Amino acid sequence: MHRLKLISHSSVIILTCALTLLGLGGCNSDSTQNAETPQIMKELLTVKLTPGLELSAAKALMEKEGFECELKEKTFWKKKGVVDFLECKRTDGSPPIFRIWDVAVFHDGTKVTGFDVRSALKYP
Repeated sequence: MHRLKLISHSSVIILTCALTLLGLGGCNSDSTQNAETPQIMKELLTVKLTPGLELSAAKALMEKEGFECELKEKTFWKKKGVVDFLECKRTDGSPPIFRIWDVAVFHDGTKVTGFDVRSALKYP
């Protein structure tokens, strides 16, 4: 019986991987939903928020990842000073601990020029 569970679990993993490779389902390993640290979030976003990407496409991408985005003008961002950027926020987790993500997508008015990630844990 134990062996049957192991084989069954392995079959599910193989099927999930095959479907993922075919683009038919399974886990999306490059989704920011999988980020557990700011460093991992930065790595995942580096391949998505490339310099030169249209700002509207960056906003759509971030919203698809579950962020709520808002354009900020002449607003302070640590490490950058007062700049214009697209601020995207998301809260992950469940009670009693939440992770709050805050991503600044820097731009030249129409295209992405870079980004920065901040994160904080919120708990009682």
